[in-house]
Order: sequence, then C-alpha cells, then structure tokens
Amino acid sequence: MEPLTQTSPSPALPTQMPQAMPQNSTLDLKDIHLPEQISEFPIAMGWWILMALIIFCIIYTVFKYRAHLKQRMNQQQAIKQLQQYPNIEDTIKILKWAAMQYFPRKQIANLYGECFQLFLSKKLPDSQQAHFEALSTPAFNSLYQQDSAPADATKNANKELHQASLLWLKNALPPNTKLNLGAEQ
Repeated sequence: MEPLTQTSPSPALPTQMPQAMPQNSTLDLKDIHLPEQISEFPIAMGWWILMALIIFCIIYTVFKYRAHLKQRMNQQQAIKQLQQYPNIEDTIKILKWAAMQYFPRKQIANLYGECFQLFLSKKLPDSQQAHFEALSTPAFNSLYQQDSAPADATKNANKELHQASLLWLKNALPPNTKLNLGAEQ
C-alpha cells in the first residue's frame, strides 16, 4: 500500500498546467456581484396615460354625482314637506315652489288653478298625465268653491292631491331637458 500523503499522477489528469494560466496561487479574482436592481421608475408612457385616464374618470364621476345630488336636492325637500300632509293650499304652494326651482320663473309665477294644473300635467310623461289629472282635479276645483263642500270630500280631495303631488315630484323633476325643449317650441 502506498501512503496517503503521496500523490500519484493520474492518467486522466495532465501532469502539467497549461501555459496560459500562471502558476501563482494568488490570482486577482473579484467576487461575483449581482447586477443592480432594475428600477420600476420611470414607468413607461402608456402606464402614465392609463393612470391619468383613471384619475380623470374618477374626478368626472365624482363631479357628476355631486351635480346629480344637487339637482335632486329641491325635489327631496319638497317630498319631505309633503310627508307632513299639508292642506290643499299648502300642497299647491309646495308644488309651485318646486316647479319654480326647476323651470323659468316667468313661466310659472302667473299660473294658478287649472292653468297651473295643466302646466304640471304637461311636464309629466304621457303615460302618467291622465292619472295625475284624475287625482288632482277635485282638489283644484275645490279651491275656488265656497266651503259648502262636506269635510269628507275635502279630506278625500286633499289625499288625492297628495298622491298626485308625489307622482308629479317623483316623475317630472328634475325636468328632462330634451322633453322641455320640444314642449316649448
């Protein structure tokens, strides 16, 4: 047996080092470094455009929603006042006030009685005009009659006017600008 400390030349390994490599054991090797992390900024132009578009859509939606709420504020206020079940005169005042909030003052200020009822009816969709007129006619007729009408008939007219008022407030306000332009011409 041969001693373990002795090395014997192996037939597969060359006995000499190639000439290109120096035989010096102190080679000047540098440590292997990972490349720098690729920065996420600057983002490509398409992402900036997409982000700007999303922000614009959010801002546009918020402004439209606020305008929608502001436009419906007077309608909601009139509906709340009607929830207190006012008498016929007060109900008509509430309707006139609500109409003045959405339509030109010149157009509404001088309307009363049947003319005002006709104005309100014309602002509703065609399918609901007949129902509104049927509910509101007894109340508008009782306004200009003497108090000889029975209390039960007045109470019934007030209830029907209340229903007609809610119908008008919920379906005619805020006015559809396309329908109003066609009606004025």
